[in-house]
Parts: sequence; structure tokens; C-alpha cells
Amino acid sequence: MNILEIPLLATAISIIIAWGLFSVLCAMIHEALAELKAERGRFMKRHLYKQMQDVHNGLSWGALIYQQSNICLLGLTEERPSNEIPPREMAIALLESVKTAAHRKHLTNKDMAHTGQGPITTLEARLAVLKPGDVVRLMSHALEDARLRSEVQDEPAIYRHLVDNLSTWFEAFNRRLSIWYKKKTRKRLFLLGVLLALFVNVDSIQLFKYFNRNPTARAAIEKIYIENLAPLGDPASAPFSYLSQTDELMNALTMQVGYEYNIFSNTFTKTAALENYLIKITGLLISGFAASMGAPFWFDLLRNVYRKAKD
Repeated sequence: MNILEIPLLATAISIIIAWGLFSVLCAMIHEALAELKAERGRFMKRHLYKQMQDVHNGLSWGALIYQQSNICLLGLTEERPSNEIPPREMAIALLESVKTAAHRKHLTNKDMAHTGQGPITTLEARLAVLKPGDVVRLMSHALEDARLRSEVQDEPAIYRHLVDNLSTWFEAFNRRLSIWYKKKTRKRLFLLGVLLALFVNVDSIQLFKYFNRNPTARAAIEKIYIENLAPLGDPASAPFSYLSQTDELMNALTMQVGYEYNIFSNTFTKTAALENYLIKITGLLISGFAASMGAPFWFDLLRNVYRKAKD
């Protein structure tokens, strides 16, 4: 017996397919709003300001970095900064920011006269006038490591290793930033999913009951997935292709999904018992949770289920 023919499992698969399509829709709406507001760039800028606030020296290294021409020119405007900053450009901007920071700490021409002309000696002189905050220690440690890694102890070679070290730091920061942004996105997708489910009646409990008692509907949605959705790959890379199947799905099934079926419409009994409202709200919250997980999660789960069913 094919395990996919077990009614309860088939119902679960049908629900997951519906959740996947609903998640694609929520993700598209969220992405459009995020792009409109330049959310990713602003998120990066805000966290750089927060992480690189130097209370010891009374400086905002984030602000100094975004004043550098190689960084500010990557964004459209000051309010729409870029979220795609090459690590090497960020490293160079941070090193250039040391000059501005040192001048604010009154590094005089007399001080500079003893620093020589090399970029490393000059950098060390500028760092010396700054108090050892987190950012200053980061650059000092990166500089020390660059000296150790440089086979040829000349300043240009050390500087290249220093840029590499700071680039590696920024790559690690970007990975952490991606985790923070995903956590924030999941919260937003949950709220967006609940609101959208509320207005178009994507009630997970109602859907489960519908698929559980309707094997024809289960077979129809599974057929649409196998023939049209499974070959598409990652829904994040082709969201419109996934959503193009929604009309076919709605035509094939007689689900009460849509604005005319929501909790505010006449089709939802106004005299329904409190228990019915609680069940409805629970179903909408489950749909919001499904949206927060993201379409790739649900479609990866489906692929794993079908792969194991074939083994």
C-alpha cells in the first residue's frame, strides 16, 4: 500500500500544499513592502549604527562609515541605503573612518610628522589617540593578525591582509544580520498571514476538515502539486510561477476561500456560538504560523515526504 494513500497523511499533504501557496502569497506581499521601504538597507544601517556605537570615544562608527563616498554612493539616497555592500568596500570605509575619528580627537600635524608616510604607521598613530573601545580593539587585533600573516613585512602587504581580516569580520556580521532579519521577517509574516487569512478566510482548521472528508479534493490538489509545483524548485526564486497555479487550484476545488467567506461576511453566521468564533480564530492563527515558516520550508517538507514515499 502506498503510504500517501492513507487518508490522514493525504489530508496533511493537502494542507501543506495549501500552506505553501499561502506562504508564497504572504512572502510576495512582504517583499514588495520591504522593497518599497528599502527595508533591508535600512535594517543593515540601523544595526551597524547600534553595534558600532563607541561610547568610550563618543563616536558612531556606523555614521562615519556611511559618510564615506564608497558606501553612500551605493545607496539611492540617505534614506534608502544599499544592503549589498561588498565586504572589501566596508573594510576600506572603516579604515578611512579612523582618519575622521582621529581628527575629532585632535590628532595634530605635529603628531602626524612622526608617523611616516606608510598606511600602517599612519593607521597606528591614529588608533593611538583613540580610547580602546570595541571597534578600536577590533581594528588593533586585525592589524596585529595582518602583521603575523604577512610574509613580507612591508606596509602595503600588511594593509592588504588587514583589509582581508576586516572583510572577514563584515562577512560574519552579515551572516548574523541575516539571522536577525529572518527572525524579524518571521514575526511580520505571522502578522501578515493572520490578517490576510482573516480577510480571505484561509482557516487551517476548516481546510483540514474539508480535505479530510473530500478525497476528490485531496487528489486534485496533489495532482496540481505533482504536475505543476514540484518541478518548479525553490518558490522564493519563482513566486509568480507558484501563484499562477492558485486559480487552477480554486477552480478544481470548491473551498470556501475568498473575501466573500471571511468572518465579517454574511456567509459566516452572525449568531454562531462563541465556540465557533474561537475555532475560527484558532484556524486563522495556525495559518499565520504557517505563513511565518515560509514557502521554502513547506515545499522542502513536501519533497522529502514524496522522496521517502518512493524509497
